[in-house]
Amino acid sequence: MGGKASRRKGHDFERSLVRLFKDAFSGSPVTILRGLQAARSFEPDVRLGRFWIEAKVGARPRPLAALDQAQLGACGYGRPGDVPVAVVKVDGQDPVVLMRFKEWIELVQDAGGPKPESPITDQGKEILAMWEEFKKSSGVTMRLDDGLDLADRLR
Repeated sequence: MGGKASRRKGHDFERSLVRLFKDAFSGSPVTILRGLQAARSFEPDVRLGRFWIEAKVGARPRPLAALDQAQLGACGYGRPGDVPVAVVKVDGQDPVVLMRFKEWIELVQDAGGPKPESPITDQGKEILAMWEEFKKSSGVTMRLDDGLDLADRLR
């Protein structure tokens, strides 16, 4: 795909992101806009609040180039506090989100920090107890996950 069809595919992806964001954040006062085509280097493909989003779609999109483009745009033309983000979709796959580690850490901190792990289920506790009993009776010294890997290989 080249030229006009490729641009249309990119624009369609940008529009779909805006729709997804509007659905996900329907009650929020956050700004969700698609950038103006005439001012491409001065605006993000999509703005979601403080996120300057560059969207790429195709058979072989270049994620780091998209993130670099977002970085240049947010730092050169963005507002103070804008966070550069790339949303990249390989044809036939779900989109992925890329951001610099520093911004990701700040995002997690803003969200109240990492959430605790889910508690282990009763079934999980039973499996661990059975494993510990097996280790005692057989003299096995490996960890449970290594034992599960070994069991998978022996099937």
